[in-house]
Amino acid sequence: MATFNAWYYSWAPSVAYAASTNPFAYRVVQVTVVPLLGILYASYYTYAAIAPFNSEVGAIMAGVVAASLIGLVYLAPVAYMTNRIIRRNRFTLSRLTLGPSLAWLTASIGLCVAAYTFASPTILAAATSSLVLSTLSLASLLGTRALAYMQIPITNYANTALLLKRFTRTYP
Repeated sequence: MATFNAWYYSWAPSVAYAASTNPFAYRVVQVTVVPLLGILYASYYTYAAIAPFNSEVGAIMAGVVAASLIGLVYLAPVAYMTNRIIRRNRFTLSRLTLGPSLAWLTASIGLCVAAYTFASPTILAAATSSLVLSTLSLASLLGTRALAYMQIPITNYANTALLLKRFTRTYP
């Protein structure tokens, strides 16, 4: 948590100030924060379900849930668009990076278990940071694969706008 707080507070105050002084930036921050609040609630409930048994494992699993959902919601669409642009040159990003990302996740889990077993807070901080980043990477790659499987048409922007409108319809 200390690593996350150091990272978050390195950029969040300047973004909050920019959003408070610019109405467009305020709206962008508002739209991007709403899914993040849902992700944080899911992470909190994961921790609440596991913490009575083991608080350390609960914190790690909450981080994994948050990282995987952030990867799916925020990074997968960007990775999908990047993959679509790169694919024009007969190069697929997800096929080359899926194996190493899975290996990184496996190594991070092993390192977390070793750090927890030997009660080393320094190694545990590095291991959990690596676990969160590898989960973020793998979730964005799997989200890219899911978006590619759905084959969302983005060549016609009018059709894309109608598609997004259909999927974002709110019901009373």
